[in-house]
Amino acid sequence: MTARIVRILLLGVVALTASLSALSRADEVANSKLSQPLLPGVGARGVFDPSVTEVPETRRLWMSYSSFDGSLHSQSGVNLRIASSDDGETWRDVGVVQEFTDVEVGPLAAASDVGELYVEAGSRGTWQNGTSTLVYDQHAPRAQRWKLFWQQALWVNDVPRYASYSWIALKMADSPGNLAHAPPIKLFTGYLTRTTGESAAAPAVSPISGPAAIQLDKKDPQLGACMFGQPAALSAPDGLYLALDCAWLGTRALLHTVLLRCTYPGCVVTDAATWKVVGRLTEPRDGPQLGEHYVGLGGTALVEKGGRYYLIATPIASTDNRYDGCNVYRFEDLTHGELERRRGKLVVAQTVRGIPGTHHGACAAHSRLVGGILLSQIVSTAAPRVMQIRRSGVELPRD
Repeated sequence: MTARIVRILLLGVVALTASLSALSRADEVANSKLSQPLLPGVGARGVFDPSVTEVPETRRLWMSYSSFDGSLHSQSGVNLRIASSDDGETWRDVGVVQEFTDVEVGPLAAASDVGELYVEAGSRGTWQNGTSTLVYDQHAPRAQRWKLFWQQALWVNDVPRYASYSWIALKMADSPGNLAHAPPIKLFTGYLTRTTGESAAAPAVSPISGPAAIQLDKKDPQLGACMFGQPAALSAPDGLYLALDCAWLGTRALLHTVLLRCTYPGCVVTDAATWKVVGRLTEPRDGPQLGEHYVGLGGTALVEKGGRYYLIATPIASTDNRYDGCNVYRFEDLTHGELERRRGKLVVAQTVRGIPGTHHGACAAHSRLVGGILLSQIVSTAAPRVMQIRRSGVELPRD
């Protein structure tokens, strides 16, 4: 597998490697349906990858998102931040809940089958955080009701090592504001993850030391060759659901989305026995069925509106590895992980499009958002804050 294919299937901080060379015209920005950027003063290079949830008692909305900031070792360092809103329109940044770390790493062995090169000792590395999902789990003990899942990955010389040094991480707290002080947990690792990433010392200088709570690729044959990314969480009456992008690493990388459920009552997120693999939500064929120029779907979110459940997924263009908007799909049955299909083809219930020809996708939605679904959008002419979160003007389906 070439390094180019791995980058197509990053499943994580895709925006960090997206090409910024194709400039967006100012008139395209002005004439689009997109709002002005949310949180315009945050991040040296802007913000991306929102996730929105609500406190049932107060109805306050909370959003986790990625902030692209200055780094000594990489083009950007990706922090996770949270913001709050009482009206679904005006957002107030609350602060960083997980910081990136610049480190010196190496030596790291080559993994040529997935395009990862040998790294010498003393190389410039950055542990990045991205693609977070924030969920309120009212069935959990009070100290664990707020959960933040994200992908943490090591970049060396500004190149990701998603296969060997990457995992799904977790923080839990009694309130969103206390997530910043909560200890991070290495929750899930996937296929080809190196045990040398378990040490806080060389060669990888891991920010979360020790083995993962769950080796997810070993839990079920359906996950056996998965490199995981882009978590999307949802609390439903029967359990805590988590969708993950999976790049199935073989002779040819295959991209799909898997759905897990930690069943209520008795869900303990760090206990493999309480997680069940519900099945696949999207398949490798679903991208090309949308158009021959798509390699697959990624950048997912799980959403509830009026008792109906939806998956929001981003088509990934094969020509330039970019996100190309968002599609909304209805669940026919969340418990069994079945999306609405017709003759085997996913039925698109709604589409969200940003500026044509640019990198845009990784959406978030909530029924109380003013201005519709939130869209991550790269606008190169807005340098230095080219990463933006905007209101799309597109609502979730009414039914």
